[in-house]
Amino acid sequence: MLTILIQFSLLTAQVDLASIERTLEAELAETRTPGAALVVVRGDEVLLSKVYGVASVETREPVTPDHLFRLGSTTKLFTALAVATLAERGEIDLHRPVGSVVQGLPSLFAPVTAHQLLSHTAGLKDQPADFGLHDESALAAFPRAWGDDYRLAPPGVAYSYSNPGFALAGLLVEEATGKAYSDAMKEILFTPLGMERATFRPTEAMTRPLAQGHEIAQEGPVTVIRPFSDDSLQWPNGFLMASPFEMGRFALAFLNDGRLEGREVLSPAVIARVSGPASEILYDLPDMKRPRYGYGLFLHTEGGVAIAEHVGSMPGFTSILKMAPDERFAVVLLANREGVTFEKTLAAAFSSFRKEWSTPPEPAPIPMTASERDAVAGVYRNRWPISIVNEDGALYLEQFGGRSKVTKRGSDLYFAEPAGGRPAIPFRILPGADGKGELLQMYLWLFRKEGAHP
Repeated sequence: MLTILIQFSLLTAQVDLASIERTLEAELAETRTPGAALVVVRGDEVLLSKVYGVASVETREPVTPDHLFRLGSTTKLFTALAVATLAERGEIDLHRPVGSVVQGLPSLFAPVTAHQLLSHTAGLKDQPADFGLHDESALAAFPRAWGDDYRLAPPGVAYSYSNPGFALAGLLVEEATGKAYSDAMKEILFTPLGMERATFRPTEAMTRPLAQGHEIAQEGPVTVIRPFSDDSLQWPNGFLMASPFEMGRFALAFLNDGRLEGREVLSPAVIARVSGPASEILYDLPDMKRPRYGYGLFLHTEGGVAIAEHVGSMPGFTSILKMAPDERFAVVLLANREGVTFEKTLAAAFSSFRKEWSTPPEPAPIPMTASERDAVAGVYRNRWPISIVNEDGALYLEQFGGRSKVTKRGSDLYFAEPAGGRPAIPFRILPGADGKGELLQMYLWLFRKEGAHP
């Protein structure tokens, strides 16, 4: 596997770079990832920037620091920074209805605020974004065409991850600046940061070194994904393309109060705004304890260390931006294969900062009456259906063809207990006016019971 060393610093007393490199190389081999990039930042310098493998298994072109990778949902942080910058300039108000700026929105969605969109509390359904339209005018048309089914709950009720919500946030940038979203992002963020290659436009990216996305059939070959993923109506939530070199610059600026090469390129107030907790993700996620969400950032504590991060996954691509702001430390991982978690590499990178830390014990089960079980039972939908079945005096959760027994653990907290000793899945039931379950909150989403009004 080809390896190119870009920069190496001797200031590594608390970071074992050799261990990080060995671990990543092993994970790349295990996952058969064709190409990747690693950037490690500490303080005001890049400790390590390294690229691996090939941009395409067909051309065998080596990955370089200038190759563009699709960032997926890590894009959301950039959209959030642009909105927060416009708010700091007084051009928009984070807490006013977006309909005051974006004309022509359906009445259900005009009252939501930028704060709610960026914190995933606007009550909007989620919708995957991968292949779709290419015309940039699609972004302006998308939210204006939403039907009632895009609303899960009234704004502000609870956290629920929504790609369309960030599309509307991107349209807010477009309307507030009077410029196409991609042009506005370049002016607000990319040019000041020196991210000259960063773009949303595939026709611009194709004039640069561009990594190709790959997929791997089970026990089969690694192949290039065709067509290249693009969906212009959702560019603001997942379609930014940037290079390892540029992501290193971004991490340096973010960790140093917006300063890069002796000048301010991001407002410290804007960085603080997106990094502050704005909504609660009520229960633990598999790799995050007591998580919260800022604006385009997941916030949690790992091994006693405050973490701010976002992961992106798009057909053929993975991106990870994981930062410990108090330590002024960050790791960027980009890969041209989807769904690579790099758990071992990240653990090796952040091991130096871990502290003594304990999590509270899980709450004990609470008996349920027949009427309580009936109130919870039903089919709930967002990106997929989840069924809660009341059968033989017990509750069961059904999804993806599997069934798990459910126990109650709090006034609105439940655990689904999968077979085979797999970790329990916590979820929350929010009742409607009739006292029966209306919304189910699990993983990153709200699911609305069939027949319940949004």
